[in-house]
Amino acid sequence: EIRTVAADGSDLRTVTREPGHYRRPRFSPDGQTIVFERGSGGYLTSDRWSGNDGVFRVPAGGGEATRLTRSGDNPHFGASNDRVFLEVTEEQQRRLISTDLNGADRRVHAGGPLAIGYEVSPDGRTLAFRENYNVFVMPFAPGASTLNVAARGGQLPVTRATADGGAYFHFANGGRTLGWRL
Repeated sequence: EIRTVAADGSDLRTVTREPGHYRRPRFSPDGQTIVFERGSGGYLTSDRWSGNDGVFRVPAGGGEATRLTRSGDNPHFGASNDRVFLEVTEEQQRRLISTDLNGADRRVHAGGPLAIGYEVSPDGRTLAFRENYNVFVMPFAPGASTLNVAARGGQLPVTRATADGGAYFHFANGGRTLGWRL
């Protein structure tokens, strides 16, 4: 299940209607929508409630989940409530794409031969990506042409954020801070 709870521990709600293998729930900037991955079980987890995989959205107050795509991962929002960013593997590289809230109007925003993860800042102006165990940041303009991301730079300046490697990176403070685990 995906559940929400107020910061003081009150108002616990289950927002998904059926059991499943749910991962990476993220709120929209206005807090009205949650996007998440739904995957299959097996191996170390029960295969019960498998099937119907993909990236979904659900109202934050609960309701029917809507599938945006059958493949992809790391769904998240940038500055707007109407586009969902996610990662897909296509043409032998990881790409950052987005869709509208119905899974339509697909756009490719970034790709690189060695990039293995992406995160758009909450203000939508910065893109973080991981390459060779390090995290890098660069300016991001979602309406521009597809960015070729690489540690050694490309169309836009690239800054290395980590010194000794990093993973599970994320933005905080409205996009002014980047955190990661080593």
